[in-house]
Amino acid sequence: MKPFFLLLGLFLVIPATGQEHAPTAAQCQADAAVWGDTQVENRYLDAQTSDQTEIGRLSYREVAARMTEMGACRKVDPLRENKYYEISSFYSGVVLSSRVFDFMTRHDLWGQFKLEDTQGKR
Repeated sequence: MKPFFLLLGLFLVIPATGQEHAPTAAQCQADAAVWGDTQVENRYLDAQTSDQTEIGRLSYREVAARMTEMGACRKVDPLRENKYYEISSFYSGVVLSSRVFDFMTRHDLWGQFKLEDTQGKR
């Protein structure tokens, strides 16, 4: 049970990595242009379990830093708030979720999760 909570904690708590100050609007726009490239996202989705894609090779820390920056960009550059939200959601909902799923499957933790959830342990 402890590995599950550790994994869940790591997944839900985005570490404050990367920059220690708010990004500029120009930096937000430049990073969003690269990180939010739909061609890159589509290639990742096509090979979601592969670490052979640009996004697949990113570490958890790098993915979390991108999510954190895009969250900050929503405040710095409110005219593009939706774009930053979409990018952050992609990294959270697709990239990290698939990694957590793969980890849980690899370590055969789904059965334990379902059993304990059925028992009301939440």
